[in-house]
Amino acid sequence: MSSGGAPEGHELMITYSLDISNLALGSFSALTLHRPTFPASPLHAWQRFQPREYDQLPTSVHLADGERREEQHAQQSLLTEGYAPVDNIPTELLVHVFLLVRDSTTTLSWISLTHVCRHWRNVALGTPLLWASIPVGRRPSFLRACLARSSDVLVDVIFRHSLSHIDRLLGDLRSHAGRVRMLKVLLLSNDAAEQLLQDVVAPALRLEDLSFQRQTPSLNSTIPPLALPDRDWSSLRRLQLKGIALPKHASPLMSLTSLVLSNVIAGARVALEELLDKLGNCPRLEHLSISDSCPSALKGDDNKGSTRTHTIPLQTLQTLKLSMHASVASEILASISVPAHTVTDIKCVLDPRQHP
Repeated sequence: MSSGGAPEGHELMITYSLDISNLALGSFSALTLHRPTFPASPLHAWQRFQPREYDQLPTSVHLADGERREEQHAQQSLLTEGYAPVDNIPTELLVHVFLLVRDSTTTLSWISLTHVCRHWRNVALGTPLLWASIPVGRRPSFLRACLARSSDVLVDVIFRHSLSHIDRLLGDLRSHAGRVRMLKVLLLSNDAAEQLLQDVVAPALRLEDLSFQRQTPSLNSTIPPLALPDRDWSSLRRLQLKGIALPKHASPLMSLTSLVLSNVIAGARVALEELLDKLGNCPRLEHLSISDSCPSALKGDDNKGSTRTHTIPLQTLQTLKLSMHASVASEILASISVPAHTVTDIKCVLDPRQHP
C-alpha cells in the first residue's frame, strides 16, 4: 500500500494495492471490493485519516466509502425529486399559463416550454387546446403535428406566408376540414385559391372566422371569377374577402357581425346588386368595410342607376368604411340606412390611380 500526504485544502489521493494471491478460497469468497463512484471530499478525507498512519487503515474503509456516498446521493435525490415548487402547480393552472404564453407571442417560441422537463412536456402534449391555434408555414410537418395533437377540438389555421402551391398542405387540411373554426389565408395564386375553396372551405361547416385573399391586379375591371361555395354559412361570424365574391345561392349570413370586402364589385352593376342583396340578409352586422380599385363607374349601368324601391336597414351597424369610385359609393349610401351613432369613413375618388 502506498500513501501520500497533502496540506490542508489540497486534493488527497490514496492508492491501495492488495495482494490476494496467498488468500484462502474461503476468505477470498467473503471479500467484497467496492469501486468508489463519488470521490471523497479532500478535507473530509484528510481529517479522517490524519490521526492514523495510512499503512494501518483497513482496506474496507476505503473501498466502501464510495458506495456509501453514492447511496447517500441517491437517497437525497429521492427525497427532493418532485418537491420543487414548480412541480406543485396544479395541472389546470399550468395549462392556463401555457395558453397565456402561447397567445402572448406571434412566433413559435412558446414551444420551448415543452423542453423544460418531462412533466411539462407531458402536460403540453396532453392538452389538445394548446395545439388548436396553428400557424401554417411552407412545410407541412408542423401542421400535421398540431392537427394530431389537437385531437378533436376546433382549430384555428393561419397561413403565415403567401403561397402559390398548397399541394403539400392540402391533404392534411382536407381530412380535418370539419374541425376548422378559423381560416386566415394570405395572398394565394388563382389555382391555390380555387383548390382551397373547393377542398377545405366548402366542407368546413363549423367555420366562424374566414379571411381569404386572392392575388388580383391592382386595377381589376372584371367580375372576380371565384366565389365562396354555396352552402350553409349560418355559423360564420367574421368574413374578410379579397378578390373572392360572396356566394350567390347560399343561406343568409344570419350570424355575421364583421364583413370586410376588397375588389369584389370590380365596377360591375350585377356584382353590386348581389352584394346589396346579401347585406339585406345580415341582421347582426356591426362592422362593414368595402373597398374597390376599379377606376371607372359601374358597367352595365346605362346611366339608369339602381332600381331599388326601398333601403336596406342595417340597424346594428357600428362602423362603415367605403373606399371606391364616387359613383359606386353614392350608390351604396343611397341603398342602406344606418343608425345615427354609426361611425363612417368614406373615401371617394374619381380615379383610384390618382389617390395618394
